[in-house]
Amino acid sequence: MGQGETLVAVLADGVKMDVSIILPWIAPLQPSWIQSASTIATVIISLLASGFGLFNFWYGNWRRGKIIVSNPISYALVLENDNPKNEDKLTMFIPLIFLNSGSTTHFVEDVRLILQQNDNKSNDLFFGRSYSSWEDNRGMMAQSFAIDGHRAYSANFMFYQKPGGFVPKEGICKAEIKAKLNDRSCPLNKS
Repeated sequence: MGQGETLVAVLADGVKMDVSIILPWIAPLQPSWIQSASTIATVIISLLASGFGLFNFWYGNWRRGKIIVSNPISYALVLENDNPKNEDKLTMFIPLIFLNSGSTTHFVEDVRLILQQNDNKSNDLFFGRSYSSWEDNRGMMAQSFAIDGHRAYSANFMFYQKPGGFVPKEGICKAEIKAKLNDRSCPLNKS
């Protein structure tokens, strides 16, 4: 068969039909433009499928997400003056949930809290202890903690420090949480 010739099949009732386009095993007999178009379409579909597979693997296994910190519903704030130097000490107990929205593990260390009320800011309150619940009398010492991908870490945190002229009053008080995340200092969120 040469160029421009077609492959014709004769059906049982004598009707002739061009089958060179329909039957894939006779691709060498098809016109060259059909072969080129099908080759290009095959390559494009293969590349798109490979790209989609790589993206899904990266998104499910390697993507670094953000750490989202919950807004606390309740907290306990204590301002005490019972030390020999007659200095005030501010202690805050606050339940927090740290959520890792990514796929890789994040390491959280050196958590600090800054309180703000009416344009008056406290000194950094240092992370002192964590408790598994309000009834837990034996808290764990402040330590770094890991949050696995798509997981949450929940605890009651105790922060303390000299207030530095900041004395909380009744009303709205904003808090900013700072921490070292994977060896980089950054604010986590404001509440």
